[in-house]
Amino acid sequence: MSKHHQGTTTIIVDEKKIFQNTETVFPYLVILAPKQYHLITEMPKTIGRSDQANIILDDTQISRLHCQIYISQQGIIIHDLNSTNGTYLNTQPIKKTILTADARLQLGSYECKLEYKTYTEVKRDRELLATVNLDALTGIANRQWFDNTYQQEKNRRQHYSNSSLLVLDIDHFKHVNDNYGHLAGDAILQQFANILAEEKRSSDLLARYGGEEFIMFLPNTIPLSAKILAERIRYRIECTEFIYKDTIIPLTTSIGISTQEQTFHSLNTLFEKADKALYQAKASGRNRVIINTYN
Repeated sequence: MSKHHQGTTTIIVDEKKIFQNTETVFPYLVILAPKQYHLITEMPKTIGRSDQANIILDDTQISRLHCQIYISQQGIIIHDLNSTNGTYLNTQPIKKTILTADARLQLGSYECKLEYKTYTEVKRDRELLATVNLDALTGIANRQWFDNTYQQEKNRRQHYSNSSLLVLDIDHFKHVNDNYGHLAGDAILQQFANILAEEKRSSDLLARYGGEEFIMFLPNTIPLSAKILAERIRYRIECTEFIYKDTIIPLTTSIGISTQEQTFHSLNTLFEKADKALYQAKASGRNRVIINTYN
């Protein structure tokens, strides 16, 4: 479907009609890590780190509006928009060229390629990715996803002005399981995770790290702001009525924080310092926040 305005043609993409035939093959731009699928159409899609881009890639090496990709009569076109660090195809800088399925597109630290797939195949791949990356009980990300994503952030950025890591643990969770049953414990974990998901910013990384322990990475966050967020979460948990089968189960959480400035440390290093702070919070009475600034 198209509309004509003063000699120009605007393509209106109706995905419901496009995907009626699930066996039709479509071109997709595939971001390899973390894996994403983006349908390519005649309507140019802008790639960049700006909110105005159609495909947003959060990388300081990528310009706000870096390049465009679209279908033309010649094939799949990739068009650099005078980006600062350039668009590369098979390691060679390009301005405007045809993207083929055997080529590798490099945008900052992101590697991309062209694939032709049916909508059914893409849908199945997306569902599989969600299954692999999500914690089955709480529906938030799991440890594997968090570890991989943090490493990708570390490789991509190397430097943050400030960032913080929160390790959160439900106080006396064994008491919940022993006194109310494991199904009650599962319900508590789900409600706890929902609160964390509501409190996080879109740029924060959140995951269930194991058992009753959760982890949150806060990019571009000074220590004071990290502690304010942690205290807000702690207070909200304390004031929330966690309910299982009409029974109110009182709950508190202890939170350890580690921070880093400029240098992007390994997750193990940052986690160890946050875990020590968490231990101090537990040892000093629980239901509190302790911050461990990286020196």
